[in-house]
Amino acid sequence: MFAQLPPALHAALVKEYIAGAIGDRLPPSALDALAAPWLDADGQPAFYRQIAALDPADTRPLVTRLHAVRCRTRIGWGSRDPWLPVAQAYELQAAVPGRPSVVELEGVGHLAPLEDPASVSSAVLTWLAEQEQA
Repeated sequence: MFAQLPPALHAALVKEYIAGAIGDRLPPSALDALAAPWLDADGQPAFYRQIAALDPADTRPLVTRLHAVRCRTRIGWGSRDPWLPVAQAYELQAAVPGRPSVVELEGVGHLAPLEDPASVSSAVLTWLAEQEQA
């Protein structure tokens, strides 16, 4: 049904879907770039197929192996992620050996590297500097 929407209506829906992950933190040009692959004749039905195919069972094999993580780890998460709430970062923390710290990126949604690249970069650089001292 949705795969048959007129192109303009489909484009509006795709852009709203993406914007729902981030709020108003991306310029229109970035939103357009994220939406573009889903807007042509092949992308439109693929967009709805990938949504229909979302299944937590797809990540279960990975989740069951989190106890085997052997490298130093830190978890970064957008504090305003509407798709994967920050509470999931703490569930992940509990599953990884050593209970790695969680860095909540304030005011950031699901697409942190695009929404606030400076905060992501700062968090990664801080962590790397800490690893040099360890």
